[in-house]
Amino acid sequence: PTGAARWWLHNALEDLDEALRERGSHMAFMKGPALDCILRAAKKSKARDVYWNRRDSPALARLDDKLEEQLREAGLRVHTSESANLHSAEALLHKGRHYRVFRPYYEAARKTAVRKRCSNAPNKLNASPFAGDGPVDTLGLSTHLNWTAGIRKTWAATRAGLELLLN
Repeated sequence: PTGAARWWLHNALEDLDEALRERGSHMAFMKGPALDCILRAAKKSKARDVYWNRRDSPALARLDDKLEEQLREAGLRVHTSESANLHSAEALLHKGRHYRVFRPYYEAARKTAVRKRCSNAPNKLNASPFAGDGPVDTLGLSTHLNWTAGIRKTWAATRAGLELLLN
């Protein structure tokens, strides 16, 4: 991912970990091939099921399909659901094709109904003792370069920042 995407992901994961800790759980950050990390986490936590949101892009959807097949072969039950994007990829097509210019896409997105929000988070979660490989910094996503100062002033990659954008 690009620097901005890495900055956003680092901050969003820190925020999610904080939200989980408030409810008695935590994130287990791991670095490596997805299949290896998921199998290791499942074994350590004694999980029998794996859940994730499907990704919309064709290349990532093919990777999800391959990962799902490998996890099933390893004896895990796989449950996937609709992506967490505000709009499905199919909801924003122009004459049957994806937009190639941002402004028309943006205007269409503003006029399209946003997917239903998820239900409220539970107050308490049962945590697995599995801690992963370390804190979010383990992933090497953070950047402390000067160019992020402008982004930080205008946008918070947190739940609170998202609520401000959606309301």
